[in-house]
Amino acid sequence: MKLEEKVRELILDNPSNLKSGLERIARKLGIKDATGKQLMRIKAAKKAARQELKGVEIVLVVPILSAGGEEIEARFAEIAERLGYEIPKKKPTVKVRKEKKYNVLVIGDLHLPFERPGYLEFCIDTYKKHKCNRVVFIGDIIDSHYSSFHATDPDGLGGGAELELCIERVKDWYAAFPKAEICIGNHDAIIMRKAFDSGVPKIWIKDFNDVLGTPNWK
Repeated sequence: MKLEEKVRELILDNPSNLKSGLERIARKLGIKDATGKQLMRIKAAKKAARQELKGVEIVLVVPILSAGGEEIEARFAEIAERLGYEIPKKKPTVKVRKEKKYNVLVIGDLHLPFERPGYLEFCIDTYKKHKCNRVVFIGDIIDSHYSSFHATDPDGLGGGAELELCIERVKDWYAAFPKAEICIGNHDAIIMRKAFDSGVPKIWIKDFNDVLGTPNWK
């Protein structure tokens, strides 16, 4: 029997031999010190046997698609055994996490106390119309015009008056949306930025929600 035929027979009888190295296969065939030429022949025969086994797998899989569940499992087990693979004892399971559905009301810049007239009423109506269950303010809740880095209106409100009016106006928004998530916009952060530039530590600055009286906004 030719070497190639011996390799083919060895692998077809026990497909797990595909995992063995060339020299190990040679030893199983009784060749102690295989030459380079012999190892090349073993390699070629091993490749051919692998292809032959793949052909067997394809032929077996196609007809069983219409079979029952137990029959399919039995035939796959037979194929796996011929190919030298181990079938897991436990079937893999996939846990699907149930995500809560959110209808998010996204509220744009308010720039209190200079918000657009009717904007609060519009947001309330939109919240109800679309049955929202989450509210997000995307920044610039307050305007901080008196502390702007740009030119300010010399006839406008002073710092104290503007902030007091802002705190008064935000009460209506807080009453309408007591639970909300807020993003700090550049206007919201003006005071913090100026304090930083002046060398004032954060510990001296009150929390944004403390100033506005909105403890449940995050």
